[in-house]
Formats: sequence, structure tokens, C-alpha cells
Amino acid sequence: MLQPADPPPSRTDDGWWITTFVIGLSALIVAVVAVIGAFGNDGAGATAAAGTGGDTEFDITLGDMFVSPSTIEVPAATPITLHVTNTGAMPHDLQVNGTDGTELLPPGESATITVGGFAEDAQAWCTVPGHREAGMVLGITVVGGAALLFAFGRRGLVGEPLNDATGFLLPGFRGTSRLGP
Repeated sequence: MLQPADPPPSRTDDGWWITTFVIGLSALIVAVVAVIGAFGNDGAGATAAAGTGGDTEFDITLGDMFVSPSTIEVPAATPITLHVTNTGAMPHDLQVNGTDGTELLPPGESATITVGGFAEDAQAWCTVPGHREAGMVLGITVVGGAALLFAFGRRGLVGEPLNDATGFLLPGFRGTSRLGP
């Protein structure tokens, strides 16, 4: 008499293989998107409405209790030029982090300053008492910043904490390497 055949042995490792494959593929997709975003960002995402020379020059208007535009996007580690005009009825200035920027500009006056490069987001504001609190603040958002410098450093091991070319220490790191040829 014939005996029923034994069922084929079950393979419990198939689930692990599929899980590992999906996780690996997801990591690869994230890495490709990050590299494309980092190297493909030629400044097209910068606030161009106020920019006169791409993503490194911006026209900034100071009015009575406002700064226009209120936010700009700048490339990491790249100095930017701000063409600042006071259209308000009273004197205003614009100081990056409250220290570097224009002198007090009388109504109708303009000044051009070069500041940065930036390793992290910053702000610029009018230092006349009460004006910052009233909304005279310019947000400076860095694009392509620490993640790009951290992943693609030129000296030391990939992932070594770096200083950018301006000497700003990347947030949270105490590296000593500098970008350079």
C-alpha cells in the first residue's frame, strides 16, 4: 500500500530574506534621493522672488515693522550678498544674529553687505529696540548643509565631523577638519 507523501518541509527563512531585501531596497532609495537632492540642488529652491543673482544675492526691504522677504534659502558655506533698502518712515538696520550687517539706515537709504557662509539656519533682524519683537526678522534657511558636509567630507574619514570653509562648526560636532583642495 502506498503511504501518503510527507509534506515538503516549510521554509521559515523566506520571511527574513524578504524583510531584509525590503529594508535594503528602502535604504538604497533613501540614499539615492539624498544624493540627488544634495548635488542636484543648484539653488533653484532658494527664495528667488527676492534674489537678484540666483541664490547668493537678495534684495531685502526694511519697512516699518517688517522685513521682506521674511525668509530666504541660502546654500551652505557660501557667502551671500544682501542689498538692503529702508522704505520705512524711520531708521532701521539689519544685523545677522544681531552682530554683522548694515549700519542704521535713514528712510530711503540702501546698503549692500556680504555675510556668511552659514553652516546652520540663522536670523537677521533690526536692532532698534522693540523692532525685532514687532516682527522685523529675516529667517535664513540653509539648504544642502550639515548632512552634505558630514557625508561627503574631503579630509579624514567619511562621516568625520567637519568645519566648513568659513570656520563655523557644524551643529553638534567638535571636528577640526577643514574643507579645501
